[in-house]
Amino acid sequence: MLPANLPGTSHAIFAWTWVNAVGNREFYNNCGDIAIKGAAGSYTGKKMTIANYGPGYPVIPEFLGSYETGVSYYTSNFTYVTISGNGYPNTLPVPTSSDTSYSTLI
Repeated sequence: MLPANLPGTSHAIFAWTWVNAVGNREFYNNCGDIAIKGAAGSYTGKKMTIANYGPGYPVIPEFLGSYETGVSYYTSNFTYVTISGNGYPNTLPVPTSSDTSYSTLI
């Protein structure tokens, strides 16, 4: 769930990451293009964690499926980032079958 006080914008990237608990130190990422309905404003939150990427990035070792240990790597190593949006109306035009300018709208 997205925070309720995110600023509205017609174009945003919703992204999430995870690291496997056992095995090779692999870092996974997925994302989607979204629009966020809401007023103009700004929001300060946790910057996305990037790990096991190379020099200068944190290394998350195997945590053998221990949920608490795995979560601690994501909650203890972070910085904040502030984003801004110009606002996006609560009423959206309905895309037609030939209109490809809208991806996922929430």
